[in-house]
Amino acid sequence: MRKQLLATPIRQRAARTHFLENHDERRIAGVLSPAEHRAAALLVLGLPGMRLLYEGQIHGWRQYVPVQLGCWPDESTEPEILSMYEQLLTALKASTVGRGECRLLDHRAELGNESAGNFVIIQWRTSPREVDLVVVNLTPHSSRCRVLPAIDTPAANGWALRDLLGTGSSRKAGTCLPSGEFSFEAAAHAAHLFRLMPRAGRLK
Repeated sequence: MRKQLLATPIRQRAARTHFLENHDERRIAGVLSPAEHRAAALLVLGLPGMRLLYEGQIHGWRQYVPVQLGCWPDESTEPEILSMYEQLLTALKASTVGRGECRLLDHRAELGNESAGNFVIIQWRTSPREVDLVVVNLTPHSSRCRVLPAIDTPAANGWALRDLLGTGSSRKAGTCLPSGEFSFEAAAHAAHLFRLMPRAGRLK
């Protein structure tokens, strides 16, 4: 997945349509675990281009119905999946995703750890001070990598991260290094939406 995304020019990627399910596919809630579903949903919604959500997807519907039938069975909503989508869509609306400049960032392994290839990292930027990173670990085990965001004007005191899908700072998930790179450590199927924020200077 990572190699395919990086091999496609961003303009071509932005001209494409992305989705997890449609009328010809099995319902994603019946295919992926909740953690896998969350990671896949953020990845699809974090890409440039047209992002589609199929009817019943955010409610966790599981029954595949041929479109030729022209009707749907009654299905109950899965609260966990609905809550997940509400959180993702609310955070994305408050982010730069879908606006401004988009880049898929290449990243490298940390010394002694070759799990960097498990990540997809997408940068969205509307200004030098409005930069967000979609960070997804595609695998069922923890992974680590380093990545250098594409930022023209570095912050005087470095950058801090705030996960828009969590609360407060995210020191465990990502650390800004003196080189300007970020070191990411993500749990299995982790999905983060980070806001890069200039770090405040020290008090004299």
